Amino acid sequence: MSQSLNFRHAWIVFTKELSDTIRDRRTWWAMIILPIVIIPLMTLIGPRAAIKQIEDVRRTKSNVVVAGAERAPTLVQFLEASGQFNLVTADPATAIKDRQALAVVYVPADFEDRLRQEKPAQVRVAFDASDQKSSMVQEKVARILIAFSQATVTARLQARGYDPNLLTPLAINVENVAPKEQMGASFLGMILPMLMAMWSATGGLYAAIDVAAGEKERGTLEAILTVPVSRMSLAVGKYLVVVVSSLIAAAISLVGFAVAFKVSPVSMVPGQAATFSLTATQIGLIFLVALTLSAFFAAVELAVSSFARGFREAQTYLTPITFIVIIPWILTQFVSPADIPGWYYMVPVMNGMMAFKELVMGLVNPAHIRDTLVFSAIYVVVALRLAGRLFQRESVLFRS
Repeated sequence: MSQSLNFRHAWIVFTKELSDTIRDRRTWWAMIILPIVIIPLMTLIGPRAAIKQIEDVRRTKSNVVVAGAERAPTLVQFLEASGQFNLVTADPATAIKDRQALAVVYVPADFEDRLRQEKPAQVRVAFDASDQKSSMVQEKVARILIAFSQATVTARLQARGYDPNLLTPLAINVENVAPKEQMGASFLGMILPMLMAMWSATGGLYAAIDVAAGEKERGTLEAILTVPVSRMSLAVGKYLVVVVSSLIAAAISLVGFAVAFKVSPVSMVPGQAATFSLTATQIGLIFLVALTLSAFFAAVELAVSSFARGFREAQTYLTPITFIVIIPWILTQFVSPADIPGWYYMVPVMNGMMAFKELVMGLVNPAHIRDTLVFSAIYVVVALRLAGRLFQRESVLFRS
């Protein structure tokens, strides 16, 4: 039998495998249910939970210990007058560890004397940096201490008949000039590339395992290999099913994210006015890049699944594929598109994520898109040829 590719045979295999895949509940979960449920939950509940925690700390009075409070009555009075703290009595050495307080202010013995002598008084604030609430309370305490220091300076100047404004030659107003669309794009540029790449990688995972390792485990692969279809046609037909599954998952994740952003944009970009919109060109290029990522991961997953003895072994081999997505995302999450080196667009997976980042942020760089598509196509061909070779080796297909 000829081992050359026959597109008609590959299409027949594709339609057969696609119908089997649609009947598989695990594939539905990975391809449709998980993206459509997890993306909105992750993008809406996560930021809202963080905002709620910040607002809770901001609204409620936080327990604070002032070690040596009797030596600093003016400071204690100022802290109480702020209305932001409950000054509790506890052992300063263990108060934070025992959660009796979220911060401890250590006041020196000569605090009041140094203030009267108009000398600097050292104040130490202890907190638990591993506890987010403790960190936020420390920031509140620091702001009040700065206000106390400024109030003391103001009182000293007024006592001498000087205008306190002499010490503030500049009145600084910070203005955010980024439009709402750019704020939304900036946020999405940090998170959306990872989500798109993740679902491009995992959306077809179960389909890849099922069409190769799953066939081995069920004992149906031998029957399929007896039909007059070349091994390459068989591999391509199965491969296309995995690509379609991955692409559907990536598309649904994008739709889910867009819907979540439309429902509650403020909760996703805390404290900022933000909107999000994509042109038809951007959407088309995003799906084109997603196609190349899906095509690459599908070929790799099919090759690994062909090598595995069964479903469980294929799962073990393919689970680390998520790290292939997470690592480049960690390295590039906070990188501005203007600072991305050109060679990033030649590295597999990273090139797709960088292209996503640019497109989401409204940048269409033809050279970067070209490099991403060309190099991704090369990697797809290499990975697909590997999968095809494995399908032609019976020592791999029937290894036990």
